[in-house]
Amino acid sequence: MENKKNYTPIIITFGIIVFVLLVGAYYIGKSSNNQTQNNQIPAETSVQTPATQPDQTETQAPAQSSQSQCDTDAKAYMAKQWKLNDYEGYKTLSLTYDSHYNKSNNACYVLVKYNFEFTGLSTGVSYTLANVSTKNIYGFATTVGNYQSDKFPDGTSNLLACDVEGAQCFSADGFLTLTKPYMGE
Repeated sequence: MENKKNYTPIIITFGIIVFVLLVGAYYIGKSSNNQTQNNQIPAETSVQTPATQPDQTETQAPAQSSQSQCDTDAKAYMAKQWKLNDYEGYKTLSLTYDSHYNKSNNACYVLVKYNFEFTGLSTGVSYTLANVSTKNIYGFATTVGNYQSDKFPDGTSNLLACDVEGAQCFSADGFLTLTKPYMGE
């Protein structure tokens, strides 16, 4: 008689753990964001905050430098928070990101897409939307939204997280639609 291991409980348990971690990180970031409700950029960056009202001649040049600063901040965010080593059972398939300086929010947003494989049992996709202009109490960028889904060889999938600033979604397309106001689309 052949003994087959059932990995479903392990995968479900792992999925629940990842979901709890993502939700916890989201709420930690959100609670620290309450202090900077208007998504103001911290003083250490070179972008002007709403507290300083530049005259009209100064507004043209900072917009370009704001996007440049955003690109620089996005690269630093990726280097600090997305240093990926394949962990036991995990294999990184791809990691991409896009950054956008949002003038109306006076903030730099980064949208990260991470594709992974878990010990050949499932593949997954994860999106993270982060505001790199604000930091949580641990010094990390503030998480604005998360999406994560696993897909199994039998074709079934498991949605683990999907929300942006408390607005729930039920698919990757729904998540990406919710990110458009932040990413300037």
